[in-house]
Amino acid sequence: MFYNSRGVGGRRLFPITDSINRGWQKEMGKVRLRTFGDLFLKFVAGMNAAATIWIFFLMFLITADVLGRVLMNMPVTGTPELVRISLVGIFALQIPHSFWMDRQVKSDIIMRRLPFSYKNLLNSFINIVGSILFACIAFGSLKNTIVAWKILEYEGEGSLRVPVYPIRTLIIFGSVIVTILFLVRFVQHVQMLRRGNKEKH
Repeated sequence: MFYNSRGVGGRRLFPITDSINRGWQKEMGKVRLRTFGDLFLKFVAGMNAAATIWIFFLMFLITADVLGRVLMNMPVTGTPELVRISLVGIFALQIPHSFWMDRQVKSDIIMRRLPFSYKNLLNSFINIVGSILFACIAFGSLKNTIVAWKILEYEGEGSLRVPVYPIRTLIIFGSVIVTILFLVRFVQHVQMLRRGNKEKH
């Protein structure tokens, strides 16, 4: 550890040591930020893995329901409700990872023809708009989610009732995660834009 030593009249005896100390603190801050970012992205990847497992469960459920209907006239109770609710939950879990890995459906006809600086400018605009959109989705879903938890909202009738309030919570959670990722992308493109302007000058 480095210390800031002062002499008579408050003058620094070791200015080089002070600069090293500041540089060390700055680098440690970057390391902590990178570590947090890595953990956050691993969490996003974990959400995607959970959604994949959920999809496999639905595959077995739908197969069992079809075989039960055809062979024994005994469908699996609640399959339509489970599938309908699950699709929304899977979407909420997978969209953050899909966005971060750049796997969403898009057209790059215009983007490919633009210069590098204009690409970053357009991407910055797209990401800030995306962050606002998903923030609105999260905020707009909050009231209905609170009500759903209060009344314990469910889907279906009879012997199997599928709770809806966890899925509504996943929608808010997934939207917040995507909002954060949009903002990270926005910062990245702004930094590249500024770096490109510095290189020109």
